[in-house]
Amino acid sequence: MNNNIFKVAVALLCFATIQLPQDNISNTKTTNSSNVVLLSSQILNNSKISTETIKSEKDNRAQKLKKYLEFKNSPYANKADFFVKTADKYDIDYTLLPSISGIESSFGTFLMPNSYNPFGWGGGYIYYDSWEECIESVAKGITTYYPSDNPEEIGPIYTPPNYVKWIAAVKQFQNEIRNVEIQST
Repeated sequence: MNNNIFKVAVALLCFATIQLPQDNISNTKTTNSSNVVLLSSQILNNSKISTETIKSEKDNRAQKLKKYLEFKNSPYANKADFFVKTADKYDIDYTLLPSISGIESSFGTFLMPNSYNPFGWGGGYIYYDSWEECIESVAKGITTYYPSDNPEEIGPIYTPPNYVKWIAAVKQFQNEIRNVEIQST
């Protein structure tokens, strides 16, 4: 039994060594036990770098969104922080609601007067007292009434007669928001 465990451990070590890029493998022989620690450490270091990159991306979401909404002349560009915080609260993609508003109201530039409803929620006839109230309500509604925050799953329910174009537009806006470049200081 112990022999089988040893064979599995060696096989996993070989697999990890083969799978790592060459710049992550030291010049020492892979058969000594200290190299296992080195390989594990390198794998952890690579994960840490990836995590830091993701965290950095997450930290500038509001800046990206604000810059994008300003470019689109959105009346709620100054609510980018609220969009991101609300998306985090309801565990949805931060680009989803702004992207839906892009197709439903040209980012809030065409909507029922004083409705604060750029998402076409309730056919666009539901009125809210503020952008924040609407953002909160729609985010909660998405998580409550839809299977996920994936536009392909939302589209057929959200806008059944024309969901194919709706999905394509939402995904396009999401990509545009994610690709906004922010100058680092």
